Amino acid sequence: MKLLQSTFLAWATLAKSNAFTLLSTPPPSTTLQSTSTSSLAVVSSISNRCYSSSTKLSMVGIHEGLTPNAFDEEAMKAEEKFAEFMGELNETRYNPTLRTTLGSTVLLSGTHDPKLLTVLNNNNFGQDSIDNFEFEKIVALVEDVGGAKKRVISREARYSGLLDKLSIEEIGGGLLPGKEKLEGVGSWIVRLDLGEVGSLLPQVAELAKGCEGLKNLVVMVEGVTDAATESVDGWDAVVAASESGDNFKCTLLAVGELYDEGKEGKLYHIGKVGSLSKALTAGAAPTMLRKEAYNIVGNLLALESTSNQALVAYEYSPEVVLAVQTPVEEGNGQILVDGKLKEDDRVDELKDVKYETRLIQGCRELGWSRLAELDVLVDKGANGYIAHKNLPPPPLPAADEDWKDKEDRRIMEILDRRSAETKAKEEAEKAQKEKDDIETIARDWAMRQYTLKSLNNEVPESMTEQDFIKSIWEEALAEGKRMYEEMNTAEYKAKMEKKKQEATQMDKLFYSGMDPKLRKKRELIVNKVKEQYLDLLGEDALDEILSGADEE
Repeated sequence: MKLLQSTFLAWATLAKSNAFTLLSTPPPSTTLQSTSTSSLAVVSSISNRCYSSSTKLSMVGIHEGLTPNAFDEEAMKAEEKFAEFMGELNETRYNPTLRTTLGSTVLLSGTHDPKLLTVLNNNNFGQDSIDNFEFEKIVALVEDVGGAKKRVISREARYSGLLDKLSIEEIGGGLLPGKEKLEGVGSWIVRLDLGEVGSLLPQVAELAKGCEGLKNLVVMVEGVTDAATESVDGWDAVVAASESGDNFKCTLLAVGELYDEGKEGKLYHIGKVGSLSKALTAGAAPTMLRKEAYNIVGNLLALESTSNQALVAYEYSPEVVLAVQTPVEEGNGQILVDGKLKEDDRVDELKDVKYETRLIQGCRELGWSRLAELDVLVDKGANGYIAHKNLPPPPLPAADEDWKDKEDRRIMEILDRRSAETKAKEEAEKAQKEKDDIETIARDWAMRQYTLKSLNNEVPESMTEQDFIKSIWEEALAEGKRMYEEMNTAEYKAKMEKKKQEATQMDKLFYSGMDPKLRKKRELIVNKVKEQYLDLLGEDALDEILSGADEE
């Protein structure tokens, strides 16, 4: 892995601090207090796990502001512990706790974003699989059904099977669905603008509380203007209606302005609403890539750790991303200034931001899924992962198949199931068409019988055609089946093809197999025409016209 020297400096600097003891069993004082401080506890195990264990700290040298002896012995011990940690980490599986009450139907109102639909569909090649996303139906309520379908329907949607689950319906009057739309829904995702939440969130709370089958509610509020917002109007009503998750689990995600052009995977913050220092965020207008925001929304629904949480998310600005590449500047012992040792009282206002971004980088370096990354950021933080590291799940049996094989098998099972469903559908359609054709033939036969018998006075005058057809319907069906089977034999098809060819030939002036008398008669007509128009057109022109008529 290619690493910035500044990152090594930060790592080495922190190695001298007491926080580096996190590499071993964490002391009681390191328990996680909140999402906002989770990244502060990471220091070595999480914030630095993106760094290669093969790198030697001796490359660091003495950084300005450090004690002259450069703590070589402590740094080397730290390096050994870090190498041991990386070895353990590569053998450790991280499995977030997932919700178990999502239901078979998820309802979307206020959005039909393609990225969110892709996440919920959970069946795209290359997409991280979410084990508890097994929705049989995805319902999107919109104002403009036609426009929504144009935006959603794509080649990817068809190939992934999304269109088999998706139902785009008109929401009706208002911005929220009626109670009848929530029947049978296990999970509900709502998107609202910030200016609407004061009046609409209490209504959302009442709807969710009144829906017996609804167990999960995720609300995305767009348009937050300050990343350090303390609260979202109306959310208290939703929390109260949920009764601490007894009625339903609720999750809020507040985001700022969303933009469309850009790549996913940027460094971002997600934490509890009101958890950040205003000194760092005052006046900042939070932004985020739309795809990233809706990817987070989908993953929030899957995680148990996000239940009954109010969160805010935004991307770090380019200036902050550049700043976090530098070491953490914080007081730690003494520093050498003008040849004299003085107490180091520096305070790094970006300390928590630096640790959080390194935490994200570490998750991605290790190839963790975005679901696992989000679970670490929102819930467990550094201490949670350290506990996981110290007591990892037992290793998989040697005979157990690789996760890639499992994923391939899961996909093949889906494809086989869909193939069987398609085959059954085609067979059902074929059987229905055969039934319709037989009934059509039977009805025509019965109508002819009515006409013939009426002409022979074999039908009572009071009996209508419909009554007559009903009286002989079983016989008509039998005749219709017999004729249908005959019409589908090779002999019948060959006979019809021959008649078709003969009919085509009969349109010609002369054709093979025509009656000799008819041929003689037409030859006489042709000769007479030649005599009549020979002086006007000439023999060659007449032959050309007559040969053209013959070809036609």
